Amino acid sequence: MQKNKISVVTGVAGTIGSNLANALIKLGHIVYGIDDFSLGKRKNLDLLKKNKKFKLIKCDVSNYKQLKKNIFLKKKINYLWLLAANSDIQAGIRDRNVDLVKTFMTTKISLDFFSKYLFKNSKIIFSSSSAVYGNIKKKINENIKLFNPISNYGEAKLLSEIYLDDFSKKKKFEYLIIRFPNVVGPPLTHGVIYDFCNKILNQKYLKVLGNGSQKKPYVYVHELISCMIFLSKKKTKYKIYLCGPNDKGVEVRKIANEVVRIFKSKKKIIYGKTSYGWKGDVPNYNYNVSRLNKEGFKFKQSSLQAVQEAIRQNKLSLLNEKN
Repeated sequence: MQKNKISVVTGVAGTIGSNLANALIKLGHIVYGIDDFSLGKRKNLDLLKKNKKFKLIKCDVSNYKQLKKNIFLKKKINYLWLLAANSDIQAGIRDRNVDLVKTFMTTKISLDFFSKYLFKNSKIIFSSSSAVYGNIKKKINENIKLFNPISNYGEAKLLSEIYLDDFSKKKKFEYLIIRFPNVVGPPLTHGVIYDFCNKILNQKYLKVLGNGSQKKPYVYVHELISCMIFLSKKKTKYKIYLCGPNDKGVEVRKIANEVVRIFKSKKKIIYGKTSYGWKGDVPNYNYNVSRLNKEGFKFKQSSLQAVQEAIRQNKLSLLNEKN
Protein backbone atom coordinates (compact mmCIF):
# COMPACT_ATOMS: atom_id res chain seq x y z
CA MET A 1 0.00 0.00 0.00
CA GLN A 2 1.23 3.52 -0.81
CA LYS A 3 1.38 6.34 1.66
CA ASN A 4 -1.41 8.88 2.07
CA LYS A 5 -4.18 6.44 1.26
CA ILE A 6 -7.49 7.30 2.90
CA SER A 7 -9.23 4.58 4.94
CA VAL A 8 -12.55 4.82 6.74
CA VAL A 9 -13.06 2.24 9.49
CA THR A 10 -16.51 1.82 11.02
CA GLY A 11 -16.65 0.18 14.44
CA VAL A 12 -13.13 1.46 15.08
CA ALA A 13 -13.32 1.18 18.88
CA GLY A 14 -13.79 -2.59 18.82
CA THR A 15 -11.06 -5.21 19.06
CA ILE A 16 -10.65 -5.66 15.31
CA GLY A 17 -11.29 -2.02 14.40
CA SER A 18 -8.72 -0.55 16.78
CA ASN A 19 -6.04 -3.05 15.73
CA LEU A 20 -6.81 -2.48 12.05
CA ALA A 21 -6.57 1.31 12.42
CA ASN A 22 -3.17 0.97 14.10
CA ALA A 23 -1.90 -1.28 11.31
CA LEU A 24 -3.18 1.01 8.55
CA ILE A 25 -1.53 4.08 10.11
CA LYS A 26 1.79 2.21 10.25
CA LEU A 27 1.37 1.68 6.49
CA GLY A 28 0.98 5.42 5.99
CA HIS A 29 -2.80 5.65 5.76
CA ILE A 30 -4.87 8.53 7.02
CA VAL A 31 -7.62 6.79 8.98
CA TYR A 32 -11.06 8.15 9.77
CA GLY A 33 -12.35 5.97 12.57
CA ILE A 34 -16.07 6.02 13.34
CA ASP A 35 -17.81 4.64 16.43
CA ASP A 36 -20.78 5.54 18.63
CA PHE A 37 -19.20 3.77 21.64
CA SER A 38 -22.34 1.79 22.40
CA LEU A 39 -20.15 -1.35 22.28
CA GLY A 40 -16.63 -0.16 21.49
CA LYS A 41 -14.36 1.19 24.24
CA ARG A 42 -12.67 4.61 24.20
CA LYS A 43 -9.60 3.20 25.95
CA ASN A 44 -8.97 1.00 22.89
CA LEU A 45 -8.14 4.21 21.00
CA ASP A 46 -5.78 5.78 23.54
CA LEU A 47 -2.68 5.33 21.36
CA LEU A 48 -4.49 6.17 18.14
CA LYS A 49 -5.83 9.50 19.39
CA LYS A 50 -2.27 10.79 19.76
CA ASN A 51 -1.51 10.17 16.09
CA LYS A 52 -2.12 13.01 13.63
CA LYS A 53 -3.08 10.52 10.92
CA PHE A 54 -6.03 9.28 12.95
CA LYS A 55 -9.31 11.21 12.92
CA LEU A 56 -11.96 10.01 15.36
CA ILE A 57 -15.59 10.71 14.59
CA LYS A 58 -18.23 9.85 17.18
CA CYS A 59 -21.26 8.87 15.15
CA ASP A 60 -23.87 6.13 14.77
CA VAL A 61 -23.34 4.71 11.28
CA SER A 62 -26.85 3.22 11.29
CA ASN A 63 -28.22 6.79 11.30
CA TYR A 64 -27.94 8.59 7.95
CA LYS A 65 -28.81 11.99 9.44
CA GLN A 66 -25.99 11.69 11.99
CA LEU A 67 -23.51 10.80 9.26
CA LYS A 68 -24.62 13.74 7.13
CA LYS A 69 -24.32 16.11 10.10
CA ASN A 70 -20.91 14.92 11.37
CA ILE A 71 -18.87 13.79 8.37
CA PHE A 72 -17.34 16.05 5.73
CA LEU A 73 -14.40 14.54 3.87
CA LYS A 74 -12.24 16.64 1.57
CA LYS A 75 -10.80 13.66 -0.31
CA LYS A 76 -12.10 10.45 -1.81
CA ILE A 77 -11.80 7.18 0.14
CA ASN A 78 -9.41 4.46 -1.02
CA TYR A 79 -10.66 1.82 1.43
CA LEU A 80 -13.97 1.55 3.24
CA TRP A 81 -13.71 -1.03 6.05
CA LEU A 82 -17.17 -2.05 7.26
CA LEU A 83 -16.63 -3.54 10.73
CA ALA A 84 -19.49 -1.99 12.71
CA ALA A 85 -21.77 -4.74 14.01
CA ASN A 86 -23.45 -6.02 17.15
CA SER A 87 -20.98 -7.90 19.35
CA ASP A 88 -23.51 -8.59 22.12
CA ILE A 89 -24.94 -11.81 20.70
CA GLN A 90 -27.16 -12.43 23.72
CA ALA A 91 -28.80 -9.00 23.29
CA GLY A 92 -29.43 -9.86 19.65
CA ILE A 93 -31.14 -13.08 20.67
CA ARG A 94 -33.40 -11.29 23.14
CA ASP A 95 -34.34 -8.53 20.71
CA ARG A 96 -34.36 -9.06 16.94
CA ASN A 97 -34.11 -5.31 16.34
CA VAL A 98 -30.60 -5.21 17.83
CA ASP A 99 -29.01 -7.00 14.89
CA LEU A 100 -31.36 -5.40 12.39
CA VAL A 101 -29.98 -2.00 13.42
CA LYS A 102 -26.46 -2.72 14.72
CA THR A 103 -25.45 -5.36 12.17
CA PHE A 104 -27.48 -4.75 8.99
CA MET A 105 -28.36 -1.06 9.05
CA THR A 106 -24.80 -0.12 10.01
CA THR A 107 -23.74 -1.75 6.74
CA LYS A 108 -26.55 -0.44 4.53
CA ILE A 109 -26.45 3.15 5.73
CA SER A 110 -22.64 3.27 5.59
CA LEU A 111 -22.72 2.14 1.97
CA ASP A 112 -25.47 4.59 1.06
CA PHE A 113 -23.71 7.53 2.70
CA PHE A 114 -20.08 6.89 1.75
CA SER A 115 -20.82 6.04 -1.90
CA LYS A 116 -20.30 9.70 -2.82
CA TYR A 117 -16.75 9.50 -1.44
CA LEU A 118 -15.84 6.35 -3.38
CA PHE A 119 -14.28 6.26 -6.83
CA LYS A 120 -13.50 3.64 -9.45
CA ASN A 121 -10.41 2.24 -7.71
CA SER A 122 -11.84 2.31 -4.18
CA LYS A 123 -12.35 -0.99 -2.37
CA ILE A 124 -15.02 -1.91 0.16
CA ILE A 125 -14.03 -4.58 2.69
CA PHE A 126 -16.84 -6.15 4.71
CA SER A 127 -16.30 -8.26 7.83
CA SER A 128 -18.69 -11.19 7.73
CA SER A 129 -18.95 -14.36 9.81
CA SER A 130 -19.27 -18.11 9.85
CA ALA A 131 -22.70 -17.44 11.39
CA VAL A 132 -24.16 -16.97 7.90
CA TYR A 133 -24.00 -20.74 7.33
CA GLY A 134 -25.83 -21.85 10.44
CA ASN A 135 -25.45 -25.32 11.91
CA ILE A 136 -23.76 -26.92 8.92
CA LYS A 137 -22.40 -30.45 9.29
CA LYS A 138 -19.73 -30.56 6.58
CA LYS A 139 -16.50 -28.64 6.18
CA ILE A 140 -17.31 -25.12 5.01
CA ASN A 141 -15.97 -23.66 1.79
CA GLU A 142 -16.86 -20.55 -0.22
CA ASN A 143 -18.75 -22.53 -2.87
CA ILE A 144 -21.49 -23.62 -0.46
CA LYS A 145 -24.67 -21.79 -1.41
CA LEU A 146 -26.95 -23.21 1.26
CA PHE A 147 -27.32 -20.68 4.07
CA ASN A 148 -29.40 -21.36 7.14
CA PRO A 149 -28.33 -18.95 9.91
CA ILE A 150 -29.76 -19.85 13.31
CA SER A 151 -29.11 -16.48 14.96
CA ASN A 152 -30.35 -12.97 14.25
CA TYR A 153 -26.70 -11.95 13.97
CA GLY A 154 -26.09 -14.52 11.24
CA GLU A 155 -29.21 -13.42 9.36
CA ALA A 156 -28.13 -9.76 9.53
CA LYS A 157 -24.63 -10.57 8.29
CA LEU A 158 -26.05 -12.57 5.37
CA LEU A 159 -28.48 -9.78 4.51
CA SER A 160 -25.56 -7.33 4.63
CA GLU A 161 -23.59 -9.48 2.18
CA ILE A 162 -26.53 -9.57 -0.22
CA TYR A 163 -27.01 -5.81 -0.02
CA LEU A 164 -23.28 -5.16 -0.52
CA ASP A 165 -23.17 -7.41 -3.58
CA ASP A 166 -26.18 -5.71 -5.19
CA PHE A 167 -24.98 -2.22 -4.22
CA SER A 168 -21.48 -2.76 -5.63
CA LYS A 169 -22.67 -4.27 -8.89
CA LYS A 170 -25.04 -1.37 -9.54
CA LYS A 171 -22.47 1.28 -8.56
CA LYS A 172 -19.56 -0.68 -10.11
CA PHE A 173 -17.46 -0.61 -6.94
CA GLU A 174 -14.90 -3.25 -6.01
CA TYR A 175 -15.65 -5.16 -2.82
CA LEU A 176 -14.39 -7.98 -0.67
CA ILE A 177 -16.23 -10.13 1.89
CA ILE A 178 -14.10 -11.83 4.54
CA ARG A 179 -15.89 -14.40 6.69
CA PHE A 180 -14.16 -14.55 10.06
CA PRO A 181 -13.98 -17.53 12.40
CA ASN A 182 -13.73 -16.81 16.17
CA VAL A 183 -11.37 -13.88 16.70
CA VAL A 184 -9.34 -13.61 19.92
CA GLY A 185 -6.70 -11.28 21.26
CA PRO A 186 -6.37 -7.89 22.93
CA PRO A 187 -8.39 -5.96 23.76
CA LEU A 188 -10.83 -8.78 24.60
CA THR A 189 -14.37 -7.55 25.26
CA HIS A 190 -16.48 -10.70 24.95
CA GLY A 191 -16.35 -14.36 23.97
CA VAL A 192 -15.37 -17.64 25.57
CA ILE A 193 -11.85 -16.64 26.65
CA TYR A 194 -13.04 -13.34 28.12
CA ASP A 195 -15.76 -15.23 29.99
CA PHE A 196 -13.51 -18.00 31.30
CA CYS A 197 -10.71 -15.67 32.42
CA ASN A 198 -13.11 -13.51 34.40
CA LYS A 199 -14.73 -16.55 35.99
CA ILE A 200 -11.42 -18.09 37.00
CA LEU A 201 -10.49 -14.88 38.82
CA ASN A 202 -13.83 -13.88 40.30
CA GLN A 203 -15.95 -16.99 40.86
CA LYS A 204 -15.68 -20.15 42.95
CA TYR A 205 -15.51 -22.38 39.89
CA LEU A 206 -15.34 -22.15 36.12
CA LYS A 207 -18.83 -22.76 34.75
CA VAL A 208 -18.93 -23.69 31.07
CA LEU A 209 -21.98 -23.02 28.91
CA GLY A 210 -22.64 -26.35 27.22
CA ASN A 211 -20.91 -29.71 27.63
CA GLY A 212 -17.54 -28.53 26.31
CA SER A 213 -17.69 -30.48 23.05
CA GLN A 214 -18.20 -27.32 20.97
CA LYS A 215 -15.31 -27.07 18.51
CA LYS A 216 -14.43 -24.08 16.32
CA PRO A 217 -11.45 -22.44 14.57
CA TYR A 218 -9.79 -19.43 16.22
CA VAL A 219 -7.52 -16.66 14.89
CA TYR A 220 -5.39 -14.20 16.81
CA VAL A 221 -6.44 -10.65 15.99
CA HIS A 222 -3.02 -9.47 14.78
CA GLU A 223 -2.80 -12.28 12.22
CA LEU A 224 -6.37 -11.56 11.16
CA ILE A 225 -5.42 -7.92 10.48
CA SER A 226 -2.46 -9.08 8.39
CA CYS A 227 -4.80 -11.29 6.38
CA MET A 228 -7.33 -8.50 5.83
CA ILE A 229 -4.67 -6.07 4.61
CA PHE A 230 -3.07 -8.75 2.44
CA LEU A 231 -6.36 -9.44 0.66
CA SER A 232 -7.23 -5.74 0.37
CA LYS A 233 -3.98 -5.06 -1.52
CA LYS A 234 -4.50 -7.84 -4.06
CA LYS A 235 -6.55 -7.92 -7.22
CA THR A 236 -8.28 -11.06 -5.96
CA LYS A 237 -9.97 -13.56 -8.24
CA TYR A 238 -12.93 -13.97 -5.88
CA LYS A 239 -15.13 -11.65 -3.82
CA ILE A 240 -15.54 -13.92 -0.80
CA TYR A 241 -12.85 -15.52 1.37
CA LEU A 242 -12.91 -17.65 4.49
CA CYS A 243 -10.00 -16.86 6.76
CA GLY A 244 -8.44 -18.96 9.46
CA PRO A 245 -5.77 -21.56 10.18
CA ASN A 246 -5.70 -24.85 8.32
CA ASP A 247 -6.81 -26.99 11.25
CA LYS A 248 -9.92 -28.49 12.84
CA GLY A 249 -10.26 -25.91 15.60
CA VAL A 250 -10.27 -26.23 19.38
CA GLU A 251 -12.84 -27.72 21.74
CA VAL A 252 -14.30 -25.51 24.46
CA ARG A 253 -13.21 -28.20 26.94
CA LYS A 254 -9.61 -27.68 25.86
CA ILE A 255 -9.95 -23.90 26.20
CA ALA A 256 -11.27 -24.29 29.76
CA ASN A 257 -8.33 -26.55 30.65
CA GLU A 258 -5.87 -24.09 29.14
CA VAL A 259 -7.34 -21.23 31.19
CA VAL A 260 -6.93 -23.25 34.38
CA ARG A 261 -3.36 -24.20 33.40
CA ILE A 262 -2.20 -20.73 32.39
CA PHE A 263 -3.77 -19.10 35.46
CA LYS A 264 -2.27 -21.87 37.64
CA SER A 265 -5.66 -22.30 39.23
CA LYS A 266 -7.08 -25.25 41.15
CA LYS A 267 -10.69 -24.22 40.59
CA LYS A 268 -13.09 -26.86 39.36
CA ILE A 269 -14.55 -26.79 35.85
CA ILE A 270 -18.31 -27.45 35.74
CA TYR A 271 -19.95 -28.28 32.42
CA GLY A 272 -23.51 -27.88 31.23
CA LYS A 273 -25.52 -30.59 29.50
CA THR A 274 -26.29 -29.12 26.06
CA SER A 275 -24.13 -29.56 22.96
CA TYR A 276 -24.33 -25.79 22.39
CA GLY A 277 -23.46 -22.84 24.61
CA TRP A 278 -26.54 -20.66 24.10
CA LYS A 279 -29.51 -20.29 21.81
CA GLY A 280 -28.20 -19.36 18.37
CA ASP A 281 -24.75 -20.81 19.04
CA VAL A 282 -23.28 -22.98 16.27
CA PRO A 283 -21.47 -25.63 18.33
CA ASN A 284 -19.22 -27.06 15.63
CA TYR A 285 -17.86 -25.85 12.32
CA ASN A 286 -14.68 -26.14 10.30
CA TYR A 287 -13.24 -24.02 7.48
CA ASN A 288 -11.63 -25.09 4.21
CA VAL A 289 -9.17 -22.21 3.65
CA SER A 290 -7.58 -23.47 0.44
CA ARG A 291 -8.85 -20.42 -1.52
CA LEU A 292 -7.04 -18.09 0.88
CA ASN A 293 -3.92 -20.26 0.87
CA LYS A 294 -3.81 -20.24 -2.94
CA GLU A 295 -3.85 -16.45 -2.85
CA GLY A 296 -0.61 -16.70 -0.88
CA PHE A 297 -1.65 -16.21 2.73
CA LYS A 298 -1.40 -18.85 5.46
CA PHE A 299 -1.95 -18.30 9.17
CA LYS A 300 1.18 -19.06 11.17
CA GLN A 301 -0.63 -19.73 14.44
CA SER A 302 -2.90 -22.73 14.88
CA SER A 303 -6.27 -22.32 16.56
CA LEU A 304 -4.80 -23.68 19.80
CA GLN A 305 -1.80 -21.32 19.67
CA ALA A 306 -4.11 -18.35 19.07
CA VAL A 307 -6.23 -19.38 22.06
CA GLN A 308 -3.18 -19.84 24.32
CA GLU A 309 -1.72 -16.48 23.38
CA ALA A 310 -5.07 -14.74 23.93
CA ILE A 311 -5.41 -16.32 27.39
CA ARG A 312 -1.89 -15.19 28.36
CA GLN A 313 -2.51 -11.64 27.15
CA ASN A 314 -5.89 -11.42 28.86
CA LYS A 315 -4.42 -12.74 32.09
CA LEU A 316 -1.83 -9.93 32.06
CA SER A 317 -4.49 -7.35 31.32
CA LEU A 318 -6.81 -8.52 34.11
CA LEU A 319 -3.99 -8.72 36.67
CA ASN A 320 -2.78 -5.23 35.72
CA GLU A 321 -6.30 -3.89 36.22
CA LYS A 322 -6.43 -5.40 39.71
CA ASN A 323 -3.08 -3.88 40.60
